[in-house]
Amino acid sequence: MKRQLFSLALLFASALMGVQAQNAQHILDKTSATLKASGGIKANFETTSYKGNKPTGTVEGELLMQSERFRVRSNAVSSWFDGRTQWTLIGGSDEVNISTPSEAERQAMNPYAFVDIYKKGYSANARTITYNNATCYEVQLKAKDANVDLQELRLVINSANHLPLSIRMKRKQGDWTRIRVSNIRLHQKFDNKTFVFNKAEYPSVEIIDLR
Repeated sequence: MKRQLFSLALLFASALMGVQAQNAQHILDKTSATLKASGGIKANFETTSYKGNKPTGTVEGELLMQSERFRVRSNAVSSWFDGRTQWTLIGGSDEVNISTPSEAERQAMNPYAFVDIYKKGYSANARTITYNNATCYEVQLKAKDANVDLQELRLVINSANHLPLSIRMKRKQGDWTRIRVSNIRLHQKFDNKTFVFNKAEYPSVEIIDLR
């Protein structure tokens, strides 16, 4: 009898996990579709880095995004990404670095870069929570490969419009980064040059190519 009850419990737990995964997939599918249909996006963000449970610094700024391209502006760092190449200018520096960023590096700069990452290599589950007095989904993604740099994501998504409000990311070394997004404006129009570093605007800055 105990074995039967244990087997039933395992079946129930497996079924529940399957439902959670399907719900998480459905939520992220809708979020992905919403972001891709929104054209240009303009938003404010607050990024906090953690060492263990202790915050080590917070940066506030503005994000412009269209498809996978983005432009980040803050006092600490400004970054341009045209879909392939990234330019990064540290605040107060006289150098801009050119690189081809990894998926995890793009994720750290662009809070919406996760839009397709959930489709492969991650398990997912979801639950309903209250966030800033709004009903939201919290979706947890965990990497199936222990060697992947981006090991875990926890996404808070507004259930009314499927827009992400908070993204927490855990890198392989164990450090967390949290990005909060606010004042989201959709259907913005940006010129392609918005996402490319313009040397004329920074005539005294030296370009360092790290590719």
